[in-house]
Amino acid sequence: MVVMEYLSNATPLHRFFRPSPVPYLLKAEVVRDTLKKAQELLHSKDLVFGNLRVQNTYYSHEGDRVFLVDFDYVGKHQQSRYSPCLVLDGKLGLERWQVMEKAHDEVFFKALMKWLIGE
Repeated sequence: MVVMEYLSNATPLHRFFRPSPVPYLLKAEVVRDTLKKAQELLHSKDLVFGNLRVQNTYYSHEGDRVFLVDFDYVGKHQQSRYSPCLVLDGKLGLERWQVMEKAHDEVFFKALMKWLIGE
C-alpha cells in the first residue's frame, strides 16, 4: 500500500484542457522535468511505473509541483507483468500481461508529452 499526502491544490493534467479555463497556466517543462526525475528514481530501484498516463499525473501551481498517483501497476523490471485489467488502447504497442520493462515507461512518457503539447 502507498499512502501519500492529500493533494488539495493539485489538478489532474487533463483538467487543464477542459473547455472552461483553468486559473493557472500549466508549465509543460516542469511536468517533463519532474516526470523524468520520478522515472529515474523508480528505475534506479529497478521499478517500472507501468501506467504513466495523464489521468495519473497531477500538477499544482503552488511551487510548480507534479505528482504521480495510482501506483497499483508498479512492478519489478523484467520480472513483473502488466495487469490483465490494464486498459491499453493498442497505440503504445504494449499488451496486457506483458513482462514490464523500464523502456515501457519511456513509451508512456512520450505519449503523455505528445498529448501535453497537443500533437
